[in-house]
Amino acid sequence: MAKINLLDDEYIILKESGITPDLSMALATDEVIFTNKNIIYINKGFFGDNKKIDYFSLDEIKIIDGNVQAFEVEKHNLKYLEIDFQDRSLIFSFDRGASRQKWIEEITNLIKSKNDSKVTTKCITCGAQISGTRGQYAKCQYCKSEQIL
Repeated sequence: MAKINLLDDEYIILKESGITPDLSMALATDEVIFTNKNIIYINKGFFGDNKKIDYFSLDEIKIIDGNVQAFEVEKHNLKYLEIDFQDRSLIFSFDRGASRQKWIEEITNLIKSKNDSKVTTKCITCGAQISGTRGQYAKCQYCKSEQIL
């Protein structure tokens, strides 16, 4: 396992190796770690050397209409886990499908437990009433624009 830097109050919830990135003809050599603060993606080379370590803050995961944006997608004839963040997406595949569903459930449960304060405001585009969770994305049912509440 790669050397990662965790914060003092950060702990590992799930971790998997043998991860395939969202690239055709990619090898299943990467690692992914889910903590109470981040999703850490470790890109590994053919011989197991660490090429890059990316930290994705859980606070930046999009929530649209109360739905945490972590879901299953199909690409390159494989099923992937896609997690949408405010400024980027993380897409990868597991060797086992059961892991994918477990990760979706764990991420969703943690994010929802952290963001349980509901707010109602006006849409910045059309002025209609829009409701959701403070600090998360919501989509206006009238003009379909997204905004952070």
